[in-house]
Amino acid sequence: GSTEYIELAILAGLGIGFSDEDYVNAGANILDTAQEIFDTSEMIVKVKEPQPSERAMLREGQILFDGKDVTNLPASERGIGMVFQSAVG
Repeated sequence: GSTEYIELAILAGLGIGFSDEDYVNAGANILDTAQEIFDTSEMIVKVKEPQPSERAMLREGQILFDGKDVTNLPASERGIGMVFQSAVG
């Protein structure tokens, strides 16, 4: 089987009531900086789109799963992935 690692930024769960210790007890590694996460992870999952400084840390072949709205971007800037949209009305 394969080994899976969960790596999180310090205080990642503070807003939802989880401490770093809760994550460590569940098997996560807590890293100090975003750079460490981008350097060691094959897949990055974000709630929002990456900031310019984070985009600069992405490397070729790394998977980014985020909540970015790509509907207004030209196709050449959308990359490869799935697009989820919600309809209101």
